[in-house]
Amino acid sequence: MNSSAIVVDPEILNGMPCIAGTQVTVQLLFDYLDNGHPLSDFLDEHPEVTAEQANRVLVESGRM
Repeated sequence: MNSSAIVVDPEILNGMPCIAGTQVTVQLLFDYLDNGHPLSDFLDEHPEVTAEQANRVLVESGRM
C-alpha cells in the first residue's frame, strides 16, 4: 500500500489537510516543529499519530 500520508476530505475538518487516518491537521504538526518542539513532544500529545506517519508527512511535504 503506497497511499498518501496526507488526506484532504471535505467531510473531515472542513477539508483541512490531515494526517491519514486521524483528525490531526498537518498544520498542527508543522506548528509544533516550527516552534522548536521535538517530534517526540508532538507524538506524546497526539498518540493517534505514529512516528512513521509523521515522518511520511514531513517527507511528502518536502520538509525532510
